[in-house]
Amino acid sequence: MKSGHHQAVAMVMEAESELFRIALESDEAQIAFMKFLEKKTKG
Repeated sequence: MKSGHHQAVAMVMEAESELFRIALESDEAQIAFMKFLEKKTKG
């Protein structure tokens, strides 16, 4: 039972990791990163 639960959690984590990677590559994320870095260099 624990093994099955562990495998299910691992599969969900893998899927979430892929979705997070896709989100990081979005135009919105790139703009947010640029704005963040601009603030860091000004301050």
